Amino acid sequence: MNETIAHLKTLECFYRLKQTIATTDGIFGIDNAKVVDIARTFGLGNGDGADEFLPRLAEKRWAIYVSRAVDRFHAWVSTAVPATTMPTMAELEESGRSGHIVMESAHVQHQMPPIDRSNMPPVDVLMVWHAYMLNPRAYLEDCVRLGWMALWYTKMPWSAVAECINPSTFAFEAGPVAEGSFNRSTGHYVSVNILVLSTTSLTYTLSS
Repeated sequence: MNETIAHLKTLECFYRLKQTIATTDGIFGIDNAKVVDIARTFGLGNGDGADEFLPRLAEKRWAIYVSRAVDRFHAWVSTAVPATTMPTMAELEESGRSGHIVMESAHVQHQMPPIDRSNMPPVDVLMVWHAYMLNPRAYLEDCVRLGWMALWYTKMPWSAVAECINPSTFAFEAGPVAEGSFNRSTGHYVSVNILVLSTTSLTYTLSS
C-alpha cells in the first residue's frame, strides 16, 4: 500500500511538472506573443484567435523538455550504472532454460549504489526511467544490448522518491546534496531559472 501511494504521488508530481513546463511562456524561446502576432497577420482581429494555437505551443515546450530529459537520463546512466558486458546468444539461451532473464552473476558484477536523497537524480530523469520501465521489452533489450543489466535489476526507489515530493505542491525537492551529486557526475545543472535555461541544462525545480 505504501508503495502504491508513493507511485501515485510521483505520477501527480509528473503531471504538475508537465503542466508547468507546457504553460510557462517564453521557455525555450517559445513565446505566446508570437502566436498573437501570427493571428493578427491572418486577420483574426486583435489576436484573440491565437487561443486555438496556444495548446500547440504547450505541446512543443513539453516535447523539447522531454527530449532533453532523455539526454540527461543517458548522462546519468553512464555515470550511475556500473558497466557490464553484453551476454552472448548462447548465454541468453542458457539463462532462458534456467528460468532467468540474464545470468546476473555473469553480467552484473557490480550493483548500483542504493538511491536515496543523497544521490537522487532529478525528476526529469526519474520520469524517463519510469517511462522506460513501462515498456519492459524495449527496456530489457536496451539493458542487455548496452550493458545496463545493473539498472535492470535496480528497482525504482519509491519511498525515497516520495520523500522528495512536497506533499502540498507536489514539487520535487531532493535537496542540495542530491543536486550537487548530479551536477558533479553528469556536468548538468539541476536547479536553474527555467526562463534562462541553457541548451545544455534542464531544470526540475522552478526557481523564481
